[in-house]
Amino acid sequence: QAALKHTVETTDWSSFERLNSGGLALDLFRENPIKGIGLGQFGPYFANFPSEAPETGWQTVNNESLELLAETGILGFVPILLFYIYLIFNQILAIKRSKNEFAQKLNIGFLVALIGIAVQWQFFSTLYIIYIFAFFALALSFAQISIKENFDSLFPLRVIPVPPVIPAKAGIHAQDKLRQECSPSLRAKRGPDEVEDP
Repeated sequence: QAALKHTVETTDWSSFERLNSGGLALDLFRENPIKGIGLGQFGPYFANFPSEAPETGWQTVNNESLELLAETGILGFVPILLFYIYLIFNQILAIKRSKNEFAQKLNIGFLVALIGIAVQWQFFSTLYIIYIFAFFALALSFAQISIKENFDSLFPLRVIPVPPVIPAKAGIHAQDKLRQECSPSLRAKRGPDEVEDP
C-alpha cells in the first residue's frame, strides 16, 4: 500500500521537480514554437544562466518530448518523431517479410525495445546518451538486412559433415577409402590411380 501511494502521489520532491521542469518546458515551447531556445539550453535557462556549470550537472526536463520541443521547437521535434516512426515501421516490415526465424525473433526484440525507449522518453531525458543512437543504428541495419533477405548471407548456416564411425575389423584399406570420401583435401593429394594394398 505504501509503494502504491508513493507511485500515484505527486507531492514528493522528485514528482514536484518533474512537474516544474515539464511546465517550464511547455512555456518555453509556447514562447519559441519554431526553433526553440537552442539545443542543450534548457539546463542553463533553468539555472538562470550561471557563469559556471552546477556541480550536480544541468537540470533536464525528464521528458524527452518536452525537452526537444523546448530546445529545438517544431523544426527539431518533427524530424526526430518521423525518424522514430521510420524505425518502428522498418521493424514491423522486417518481421513480416523475413523468412528467417532467427531474424524475425531478433527484429521482434528490437521492436519491443524501441517501444520501451519511447515510453521511457516520457519520464527521462536521454538525448545526449550516445549508445541510444548506436542502438537505433543497429536496429535499423538489421531491419534493412532482413527486408532485403540478406540475413542468410550475413549469418550462413554451416553444416559440418561428421565422418562415419569405421569398424576396426573393416581393415586399413576400407578405413582409408572412407576417409578419402569424407576429406576432399586428402582425396586431392592422392593420385587417381594410386591404390593402397590392404
